[in-house]
Amino acid sequence: MKKRHNIATVALCFGLAVTGCTDRSDEWSSEDAQMQLDSVRTSMNTALDNAGDQIADIQESINATGDEMSDEWKETVADLKNERDAISTELAELKAESHDQFEEAQSDLEMRMNDLDSRIVKARLESVEARDEFLMAVDRQMNAIDDQIDQLQAKADNASGDAAEQYDETIADLREQRDELRSEWNDLMNASEEEYRDAREDLAEAVATLDRKIGQAAQNMKEKMQDMMNA
Repeated sequence: MKKRHNIATVALCFGLAVTGCTDRSDEWSSEDAQMQLDSVRTSMNTALDNAGDQIADIQESINATGDEMSDEWKETVADLKNERDAISTELAELKAESHDQFEEAQSDLEMRMNDLDSRIVKARLESVEARDEFLMAVDRQMNAIDDQIDQLQAKADNASGDAAEQYDETIADLREQRDELRSEWNDLMNASEEEYRDAREDLAEAVATLDRKIGQAAQNMKEKMQDMMNA
């Protein structure tokens, strides 16, 4: 199997990337517009490519069990593919008629990409059947979450005033939730088989939820930075 990039990390980097912000006036040039479009499309197409790889991995993991894919899993995979394709289509049709219109459309696409990313994280974890492999998959995702939080912290360290305080509070809350999930993971390592079966789906859901919150925090941070640069 070829090596995949971590989609959560790619999506987070995309969310934190502040493209060349320009004046919000009506004199926003065609050169500015094209530069913005090219930057966003390049970053987001990378995230979409990795989303496609991750979805293929989910399908491969399910097929590896030797059982016919259930209707529920077929629907899950189809929904993920459809949403990825819908985002790709909207990205290709993205226009920059004005600065405000562009930022609104860009923000909508980023939020949808963040949601897709979290759904893929959940599906990828739930597709792993063997207990040891599931726990290792959760461990890898938790390590990726650590990296994402560190990236947020690096951005927050460059902020000042009220913004810095808000960022620090947000990151502290994310770290607390991360610690709680790591504790649940440790408990599951020593749980009985029945306890493991009862808890694995909830843990996968919780990890995906935290991944979504980190993506939202990155998006909020980027938008605040853009507002400050455009003020």
